[in-house]
Amino acid sequence: MSLFSGHAKGIVFSSKEDFFEVLGYLAKSDVLVHFEAQVPTEKIAQFKSELPGQSFYEIDTTDRTRRGDPMKTGVQLRLYFEDISKMPLSLKAHVVKGNRINRGVFAEELLKNYGFVVGFSQNSDKIRDIIETRHPKYIPDFDRGLAL
Repeated sequence: MSLFSGHAKGIVFSSKEDFFEVLGYLAKSDVLVHFEAQVPTEKIAQFKSELPGQSFYEIDTTDRTRRGDPMKTGVQLRLYFEDISKMPLSLKAHVVKGNRINRGVFAEELLKNYGFVVGFSQNSDKIRDIIETRHPKYIPDFDRGLAL
């Protein structure tokens, strides 16, 4: 199951090698400054069920837009970066203002399947171990990303 509806966006990579290189890049301690999760009150139970142990900020859904619509009714997952100069182009294409990526489906995949965590630092050894166990063929690609 996913936290996101059908219109939420992921990132399509040209190859598995490219995807695992990006994972290596993201696992570096000096690259991903903050992995953020914002969750509307009514979605907290689902978030906790889908991503147990992950931290989050609660979104106050009592706030309204100028038209009277509720603010941010869906889960928001964002990746913030300090410096994107060495970022693989396949990932850089998705960076928006504030050096961030707002691709919720992609971020959810990192959290659910590869050992990434919401917060300010990633455990590259843990992430590498997961990839080595599940996808050993792509360890050279992960290591290449880690070296960027």
